Amino acid sequence: MLNLSMFIETYILRLLAAVKKYGTLSRVGEELGTTQPSISRAMQKLEGELGVTLFERTKNPQCKVYPNRTP
Repeated sequence: MLNLSMFIETYILRLLAAVKKYGTLSRVGEELGTTQPSISRAMQKLEGELGVTLFERTKNPQCKVYPNRTP
């Protein structure tokens, strides 16, 4: 039986890896068949749960992953 919370955690980790690989949320959306706002919400939720900032959000469309930074 598939555990829904495990599926959600796997999905968020997949999104995180895709953001690192493709660099922009829009490109991740294109590659994974989802929308930029849903990816952004998932990443914000993950940052909130971890208590760290994973991305530097700028006007430049790139999102850079920064481990071990606090919000």
